[in-house]
This record gives sequence, structure tokens and C-alpha cells, in this order.
Amino acid sequence: MSVPRGTPLSEGPLLLFSRTATPSSDHHYSLILIWGKCTLVIDGDVTIRVGAWYWINAARIDVLPESRLHLYVGDWVMLGTGALLNAS
Repeated sequence: MSVPRGTPLSEGPLLLFSRTATPSSDHHYSLILIWGKCTLVIDGDVTIRVGAWYWINAARIDVLPESRLHLYVGDWVMLGTGALLNAS
């Protein structure tokens, strides 16, 4: 599967530590690190392209109803202890 054309240029890293982020448009990050008591909330039809790696540990990703996440990772994905997806 290839990354769709039209994703933005890299915005650098996305580092989330003990906070919430809600991307509602397409993004291209060099890497993503989501660590600790934080949440990545997906609102809408969102494409996230990650150049290197994606690491989530003791954090959560919530995809809101009627929303979709398209995630493309160039290197590796690490799901650590306590990583949750749509957990209430």
C-alpha cells in the first residue's frame, strides 16, 4: 500500500506527553511519540504519514464516531504497555 499523494511536507516530530491533541486534517510527521496519560483524538477523515517510527505507550488513541484514521508509517510501530484504542 502506498502513501496517497497530497499529504503535507513533514512538520517535524509529534511528541505528546500528558496532554491531548486533536488533528482534524492530514499531517506528515518525522516521528510520533505518545507517552503517558495522553490522548490522540481523531476527528474527521484524517491521514497521518510518519517518516520514521510511531511509538505509543501508556496512552490512547480515540477515533470519534464517523471518523477514520489512515496511518502510514515508514519504519516501525511500537505499541507498549497500556496502549489503548477507543477504550472507554
